[in-house]
Amino acid sequence: MKSYTETLSTPRDHPAIEREPDFAGDSSFVAHSKDATQAFERSLNLNVGGDVAAAVATLRTFLNNDGTSGADGSGATFVQKPLQEAVLYPELAKLELPSMQVVLRLLRHAKTHPYRIFYEYPLLEADRLSELCQRIYFPTDDYTIATFITVHVSLYFLCDQMPEDTVNALNLSTDELQQMANTCANNAETAMRSMRLFMEASYETIEALLLAAMMALGQSRLSLAWTLVTTASRMLQDAGYHRLPSYSVAPEATKKRILFWLIYSLDRSMALNLGRSTNIQDCDITVEPPRVPEELNGPFGLLYVGWIHLGELQGQIYEQLYCARAQKQPPEVKGNRARALARRLSEMEALFKIEFQGHPFAESGSENLHSTRIVLAALLTLIYRMIPPDPLPSGRQHHPLKFHDLAIESAREAVIMHNDAWNMLRHRQRQEWHLFVLWTVQWSPFVPYIVLFGNAIADRNVEDLQLLKEVVDGLESVADMSPGVGKLHRACQTFYQIASIYLAQARADNNGTQVRDFFDSSTPSRQTVPHHAQAPAQTSISSLDATLSELPLFQQDWDDILEGWHLRTDGGDSGDISTFFGQYLGSGAATLGGPSTDPYS
Repeated sequence: MKSYTETLSTPRDHPAIEREPDFAGDSSFVAHSKDATQAFERSLNLNVGGDVAAAVATLRTFLNNDGTSGADGSGATFVQKPLQEAVLYPELAKLELPSMQVVLRLLRHAKTHPYRIFYEYPLLEADRLSELCQRIYFPTDDYTIATFITVHVSLYFLCDQMPEDTVNALNLSTDELQQMANTCANNAETAMRSMRLFMEASYETIEALLLAAMMALGQSRLSLAWTLVTTASRMLQDAGYHRLPSYSVAPEATKKRILFWLIYSLDRSMALNLGRSTNIQDCDITVEPPRVPEELNGPFGLLYVGWIHLGELQGQIYEQLYCARAQKQPPEVKGNRARALARRLSEMEALFKIEFQGHPFAESGSENLHSTRIVLAALLTLIYRMIPPDPLPSGRQHHPLKFHDLAIESAREAVIMHNDAWNMLRHRQRQEWHLFVLWTVQWSPFVPYIVLFGNAIADRNVEDLQLLKEVVDGLESVADMSPGVGKLHRACQTFYQIASIYLAQARADNNGTQVRDFFDSSTPSRQTVPHHAQAPAQTSISSLDATLSELPLFQQDWDDILEGWHLRTDGGDSGDISTFFGQYLGSGAATLGGPSTDPYS
C-alpha cells in the first residue's frame, strides 16, 4: 500500500478563523434582566421621551447580544487567531493514509450504488464524503481533526459493511479490504484519543464524535464510546442544538436537529445500559424531533423516529426506577411507576411496525426491526423487574431469586426471540451474527438472562435452563470476535453453570440419582424439577456449597471473568457482582429458605 505520509498535512482543532457558537445560554442575571426590560417597555406610555426609549433599546440590544455581536450584527464574533495559537496534531502527520487508488474506486462506486451506511446514518452522503476525502488527500487549506476522524470512520464502515459482490465489483481482495479497514480504524482511534479537551462546539466536531462513538460501540468498547458520547452531548448544549427552532421556522437547520436527536437517543440507550444519568435533560430541550418525510424519509427515517421516542422512555426508566433517588422509594411506588412505564412501552410498539419491502437494504432493515423487538422485550423485563412477585397464599416468603410473573414472561420472550434470531443467522457470515450480538444483546440491559437464571433456580425450571443453554451455545461461536462479546459469553456461561449445578444437586437430593444422569439425556426435559419444601433438604447444604465454591462468588473472581464488563443497572457499583449473587449463592440461609435480604421478598 502506497504511503502518503510526506504529503499528509497536520490537522488542527479548528480553522484559523473561528466562529464562536451562536448559543451560550443565558445566565440567571441576563434572563431576569431581559424579563425586567420587556416588562418595563410594556409599561411605558407610547408618548415616552426619546431619551428613555433610546436607552431601553440600547439595553435590549446589549442583553440580546450579550456583548458578542459582530460587525455584521449576526450575534457571533469572528476572531482572527494567530497561527501559533492553533493546536496542532503532529502525531497524526506520521500516519499512513489508506490507498488513494482504492479510496477513489470506492467513492466512484458509492456515487452510483447504494451503501448501507448512507441509509443507517442519514447525515452522510457519497458526495459529501468525497469532498471530505479531497481535503485530506489534496489539502489546499488546513483541515480539522474532526474531518480526519469523519473520513476514516466513514471509510471504515464502508469497508466493514461491504458485501461480497461489491468487493468483487471493485476488484479488491479480502486482504486488501481488511488492510484498508484496519488502517482506517487505527487512524480514527489515534485521532480520537488525541483530541484536546477544549475544542470548538461545531457541527463538524460533534458529528466526528458521534461517528467515533458508533465505531467504538461496534468494537464493543463501551467505556470509550461513553466518553465520546458524553463529550458530544456537552458540545450539543454549548452550541445550542437543544434549543433549535422548528422545521417550519428554520428548515436550513435540519442536519443540526437530526444530529442532536441521534446523539440524544444514543446517550439515553447507553446511560440506561451502563447505569448512568443521561447527559441531556428532557426539561431543557425545546427542539422538535425531526419530521417525516420533510427531514427524515423512508422506512429507515421512521425507524430513527421510533428510536428517538424509545430513547426518551429509556431515560425515564432510569430516572423513575433505577437512579439512586428512585431506589429509595417504597416498593409500591416503584411498582406503580413500573406499570405506567410498561403501558407506555407497549404503546410504543406501534412505532416499529414498519414495512421495508421494496426499499434498499430491506433485509437489513427488517433485521433491525427484529433486534428492536428484542430490545423492547428486554426493556419490558427491566421495568417489570421492579414489581415484587404476588404474595404466596401460604404467606411464606418467595425465594430471593423469584421475580414477578410479568418479568419472567417478558424475559422468556426476549430470550426466545434471541435464540430464534441465532437460528436464522447462524448459517450466514459471522460478521452478520457479530453485528446482531453487538447491537441487540449488548445494547439492551442484561436483565432477561438474569431473570431466567433466577427463575430456573427459584422454580427449578428446566425449560428456562434450556433457554439459557441455547444462548450460551450461540454466543460461543462468536466469542472470539471482540472482547465485549467474549465477556458476554463468559458471563452467560457462568450463570448457566451455576444454575445447572444447583438444579442437578436439587434433583440428586430429591431423587437419589447421580448429578450426571440429569444432564446426560440427549432430549432436554420439558419438566420442572419437583419442589420439596421450596428447597433442597437441609442435609444437602454442605455438599451444594462445596460445589458452588468452585464458581465465582467473590468480587475478585467476577472481575477476572468479566474484566469490568457492566452488568448492573440498579444505580450501584456496576462491577459489584459478588454483592448481588453472594446473598443468593453463598453458604446461605437466604439461598435455602433462611432470612432473605432481597428487597422484594
